[in-house]
Amino acid sequence: MLRLVAAVLATSLLFFRSLTAAEADVATTIGLGIDDISATLSYHEDRCSDAPVEGSLKDKLQRSETVLERQASSITVMKNNTEVLLNKTEEALERYYRTANKEVPDVCGEPFQRSAGSCFWAHKGPSLSWGDAREFCQQEGGDLATPEDTLRVVEFLSEELGSGWWYVWFGGKQNAREEWKWLESDASMDAGDSLWESVEETEVDPERKRCAAFRSDSGYKISKQDCGDTNWFICEKKI
Repeated sequence: MLRLVAAVLATSLLFFRSLTAAEADVATTIGLGIDDISATLSYHEDRCSDAPVEGSLKDKLQRSETVLERQASSITVMKNNTEVLLNKTEEALERYYRTANKEVPDVCGEPFQRSAGSCFWAHKGPSLSWGDAREFCQQEGGDLATPEDTLRVVEFLSEELGSGWWYVWFGGKQNAREEWKWLESDASMDAGDSLWESVEETEVDPERKRCAAFRSDSGYKISKQDCGDTNWFICEKKI
Protein backbone atom coordinates (compact mmCIF):
# COMPACT_ATOMS: atom_id res chain seq x y z
CA MET A 1 0.00 0.00 0.00
CA LEU A 2 2.78 2.44 0.95
CA ARG A 3 4.69 1.61 -2.25
CA LEU A 4 1.56 2.33 -4.31
CA VAL A 5 1.05 5.74 -2.69
CA ALA A 6 4.73 6.55 -3.16
CA ALA A 7 4.53 5.56 -6.83
CA VAL A 8 1.58 7.86 -7.38
CA LEU A 9 3.40 10.74 -5.74
CA ALA A 10 6.51 10.01 -7.80
CA THR A 11 4.48 10.16 -11.00
CA SER A 12 3.03 13.50 -9.92
CA LEU A 13 6.56 14.75 -9.27
CA LEU A 14 7.70 13.78 -12.77
CA PHE A 15 4.77 15.76 -14.19
CA PHE A 16 5.71 18.90 -12.30
CA ARG A 17 9.39 18.54 -13.23
CA SER A 18 8.38 18.38 -16.91
CA LEU A 19 6.96 21.91 -16.82
CA THR A 20 8.62 24.65 -18.84
CA ALA A 21 11.01 27.18 -17.33
CA ALA A 22 8.23 29.77 -17.16
CA GLU A 23 6.24 27.39 -14.98
CA ALA A 24 9.15 26.36 -12.76
CA ASP A 25 8.44 28.90 -10.01
CA VAL A 26 4.88 27.63 -9.74
CA ALA A 27 5.97 23.99 -9.44
CA THR A 28 9.01 24.35 -7.11
CA THR A 29 7.11 24.40 -3.82
CA ILE A 30 4.81 21.64 -5.02
CA GLY A 31 7.73 19.42 -6.05
CA LEU A 32 9.45 19.88 -2.68
CA GLY A 33 6.24 18.94 -0.91
CA ILE A 34 5.89 15.74 -2.94
CA ASP A 35 9.56 14.85 -2.26
CA ASP A 36 8.97 15.28 1.47
CA ILE A 37 5.84 13.10 1.49
CA SER A 38 7.58 10.39 -0.59
CA ALA A 39 10.56 10.34 1.78
CA THR A 40 8.23 10.06 4.77
CA LEU A 41 6.41 7.11 3.19
CA SER A 42 9.70 5.30 2.52
CA TYR A 43 10.87 5.93 6.10
CA HIS A 44 7.71 4.47 7.63
CA GLU A 45 7.77 1.50 5.27
CA ASP A 46 11.37 0.69 6.31
CA ARG A 47 10.47 0.99 9.99
CA CYS A 48 7.50 -1.29 9.56
CA SER A 49 9.50 -4.00 7.76
CA ASP A 50 12.57 -3.84 10.05
CA ALA A 51 10.71 -3.82 13.36
CA PRO A 52 11.94 -6.76 15.55
CA VAL A 53 9.33 -9.16 16.87
CA GLU A 54 10.26 -10.95 20.12
CA GLY A 55 8.57 -12.31 23.20
CA SER A 56 5.24 -14.05 23.74
CA LEU A 57 2.48 -14.15 21.16
CA LYS A 58 0.46 -11.64 23.20
CA ASP A 59 3.42 -9.23 23.27
CA LYS A 60 3.91 -9.64 19.54
CA LEU A 61 0.27 -8.84 18.86
CA GLN A 62 0.37 -5.80 21.12
CA ARG A 63 3.52 -4.50 19.41
CA SER A 64 2.00 -5.14 16.00
CA GLU A 65 -1.15 -3.27 17.00
CA THR A 66 0.93 -0.32 18.20
CA VAL A 67 2.92 -0.23 14.96
CA LEU A 68 -0.27 -0.37 12.87
CA GLU A 69 -1.88 2.44 14.87
CA ARG A 70 1.19 4.63 14.36
CA GLN A 71 1.28 3.86 10.65
CA ALA A 72 -2.45 4.59 10.29
CA SER A 73 -1.99 7.91 12.06
CA SER A 74 0.98 8.81 9.84
CA ILE A 75 -0.92 7.88 6.67
CA THR A 76 -3.90 10.02 7.77
CA VAL A 77 -1.61 13.00 8.29
CA MET A 78 0.05 12.44 4.90
CA LYS A 79 -3.36 12.07 3.23
CA ASN A 80 -4.43 15.43 4.66
CA ASN A 81 -1.14 17.02 3.59
CA THR A 82 -1.57 15.60 0.09
CA GLU A 83 -5.07 17.07 -0.20
CA VAL A 84 -3.75 20.47 0.89
CA LEU A 85 -0.92 20.12 -1.62
CA LEU A 86 -3.32 19.31 -4.46
CA ASN A 87 -5.49 22.32 -3.60
CA LYS A 88 -2.41 24.56 -3.59
CA THR A 89 -1.37 23.04 -6.93
CA GLU A 90 -4.69 24.00 -8.48
CA GLU A 91 -4.51 27.53 -7.08
CA ALA A 92 -0.88 27.97 -8.17
CA LEU A 93 -1.58 26.83 -11.72
CA GLU A 94 -4.58 29.13 -11.99
CA ARG A 95 -2.42 32.05 -10.81
CA TYR A 96 0.20 31.12 -13.37
CA TYR A 97 -2.31 31.08 -16.21
CA ARG A 98 -3.65 34.47 -15.16
CA THR A 99 -0.23 36.12 -14.82
CA ALA A 100 0.96 34.57 -18.09
CA ASN A 101 -2.19 35.82 -19.85
CA LYS A 102 -3.09 32.28 -20.77
CA GLU A 103 -6.62 30.94 -20.80
CA VAL A 104 -7.38 28.62 -17.88
CA PRO A 105 -8.44 25.25 -19.35
CA ASP A 106 -12.16 24.61 -18.90
CA VAL A 107 -12.31 21.02 -17.69
CA CYS A 108 -15.83 21.34 -16.28
CA GLY A 109 -18.02 22.59 -19.10
CA GLU A 110 -20.95 24.92 -18.51
CA PRO A 111 -22.93 25.27 -16.34
CA PHE A 112 -20.46 23.58 -13.98
CA GLN A 113 -17.77 25.75 -12.39
CA ARG A 114 -14.40 24.70 -11.07
CA SER A 115 -13.97 25.10 -7.32
CA ALA A 116 -12.42 23.20 -4.40
CA GLY A 117 -10.67 20.74 -6.73
CA SER A 118 -13.83 19.67 -8.56
CA CYS A 119 -16.69 20.90 -10.78
CA PHE A 120 -19.88 22.19 -9.14
CA TRP A 121 -23.24 23.53 -10.25
CA ALA A 122 -25.47 25.30 -7.74
CA HIS A 123 -28.94 24.65 -9.18
CA LYS A 124 -31.66 27.07 -8.07
CA GLY A 125 -34.74 25.68 -9.73
CA PRO A 126 -36.94 23.94 -10.08
CA SER A 127 -36.76 22.68 -6.52
CA LEU A 128 -36.70 18.88 -6.32
CA SER A 129 -36.75 16.11 -3.73
CA TRP A 130 -33.38 14.60 -2.77
CA GLY A 131 -33.89 11.56 -5.02
CA ASP A 132 -35.12 13.60 -8.00
CA ALA A 133 -32.26 16.08 -7.55
CA ARG A 134 -29.76 13.23 -7.66
CA GLU A 135 -31.36 11.84 -10.83
CA PHE A 136 -31.19 15.30 -12.42
CA CYS A 137 -27.46 15.63 -11.59
CA GLN A 138 -26.76 12.17 -13.03
CA GLN A 139 -28.51 13.11 -16.27
CA GLU A 140 -26.15 16.09 -16.49
CA GLY A 141 -23.09 13.84 -16.19
CA GLY A 142 -22.51 14.21 -12.46
CA ASP A 143 -24.18 13.44 -9.15
CA LEU A 144 -25.22 15.24 -5.99
CA ALA A 145 -22.10 16.84 -4.54
CA THR A 146 -19.86 14.80 -2.23
CA PRO A 147 -17.14 17.41 -1.57
CA GLU A 148 -13.78 16.49 -0.10
CA ASP A 149 -13.47 20.02 1.28
CA THR A 150 -16.93 20.91 2.58
CA LEU A 151 -15.86 24.31 3.91
CA ARG A 152 -14.70 25.47 0.47
CA VAL A 153 -17.99 24.33 -1.05
CA VAL A 154 -19.84 26.36 1.59
CA GLU A 155 -17.80 29.37 0.47
CA PHE A 156 -18.68 28.56 -3.16
CA LEU A 157 -22.40 28.45 -2.33
CA SER A 158 -22.19 31.72 -0.40
CA GLU A 159 -20.65 33.40 -3.45
CA GLU A 160 -23.05 31.82 -5.97
CA LEU A 161 -26.34 32.00 -4.07
CA GLY A 162 -25.76 34.61 -1.39
CA SER A 163 -27.74 34.59 1.85
CA GLY A 164 -31.47 34.08 2.21
CA TRP A 165 -33.77 31.36 3.39
CA TRP A 166 -33.45 28.13 1.44
CA TYR A 167 -31.97 24.65 1.62
CA VAL A 168 -29.53 23.12 -0.87
CA TRP A 169 -29.43 19.33 -1.21
CA PHE A 170 -26.06 17.59 -1.54
CA GLY A 171 -24.93 13.95 -1.41
CA GLY A 172 -25.17 13.19 2.30
CA LYS A 173 -27.72 10.61 3.42
CA GLN A 174 -28.40 8.56 6.55
CA ASN A 175 -28.55 4.78 6.13
CA ALA A 176 -30.67 2.22 8.03
CA ARG A 177 -28.05 2.10 10.81
CA GLU A 178 -28.39 5.88 11.25
CA GLU A 179 -24.88 6.44 9.85
CA TRP A 180 -24.27 9.43 7.59
CA LYS A 181 -22.76 8.30 4.28
CA TRP A 182 -22.00 9.77 0.87
CA LEU A 183 -24.84 8.82 -1.48
CA GLU A 184 -25.41 5.03 -1.45
CA SER A 185 -21.79 4.12 -0.70
CA ASP A 186 -20.04 2.96 2.49
CA ALA A 187 -17.93 6.13 2.59
CA SER A 188 -18.59 8.06 5.78
CA MET A 189 -19.69 11.67 5.46
CA ASP A 190 -17.06 13.44 7.54
CA ALA A 191 -17.78 17.16 7.29
CA GLY A 192 -16.70 18.25 10.76
CA ASP A 193 -18.99 18.92 13.74
CA SER A 194 -18.72 22.70 13.40
CA LEU A 195 -20.51 22.62 10.03
CA TRP A 196 -23.64 20.89 11.40
CA GLU A 197 -26.65 22.65 12.85
CA SER A 198 -27.18 22.16 16.57
CA VAL A 199 -29.37 19.27 17.76
CA GLU A 200 -32.02 21.73 18.95
CA GLU A 201 -32.44 23.11 15.43
CA THR A 202 -33.16 19.67 13.92
CA GLU A 203 -35.00 17.87 16.72
CA VAL A 204 -38.48 18.19 15.14
CA ASP A 205 -39.51 14.80 13.69
CA PRO A 206 -35.88 13.53 13.44
CA GLU A 207 -36.79 10.08 12.06
CA ARG A 208 -38.03 11.64 8.82
CA LYS A 209 -34.89 13.70 8.34
CA ARG A 210 -32.51 11.33 6.59
CA CYS A 211 -31.04 13.59 3.90
CA ALA A 212 -28.45 16.38 4.22
CA ALA A 213 -28.87 19.93 2.95
CA PHE A 214 -27.01 23.19 3.37
CA ARG A 215 -29.18 25.81 5.11
CA SER A 216 -28.46 29.30 3.80
CA ASP A 217 -29.78 31.37 6.71
CA SER A 218 -27.43 29.59 9.11
CA GLY A 219 -24.32 30.29 7.02
CA TYR A 220 -24.85 27.11 4.98
CA LYS A 221 -24.50 24.77 7.91
CA ILE A 222 -25.52 21.17 7.30
CA SER A 223 -29.15 20.46 8.16
CA LYS A 224 -30.99 17.13 8.44
CA GLN A 225 -34.09 17.28 6.22
CA ASP A 226 -36.95 15.09 5.00
CA CYS A 227 -35.77 13.51 1.73
CA GLY A 228 -39.17 14.17 0.16
CA ASP A 229 -38.98 17.93 0.66
CA THR A 230 -38.25 19.97 -2.46
CA ASN A 231 -35.14 22.16 -2.35
CA TRP A 232 -32.42 23.66 -4.47
CA PHE A 233 -29.37 21.41 -4.90
CA ILE A 234 -25.70 21.30 -5.87
CA CYS A 235 -24.36 18.87 -8.50
CA GLU A 236 -20.73 17.79 -8.88
CA LYS A 237 -18.60 16.32 -11.64
CA LYS A 238 -15.36 14.85 -10.36
CA ILE A 239 -12.21 15.90 -12.20
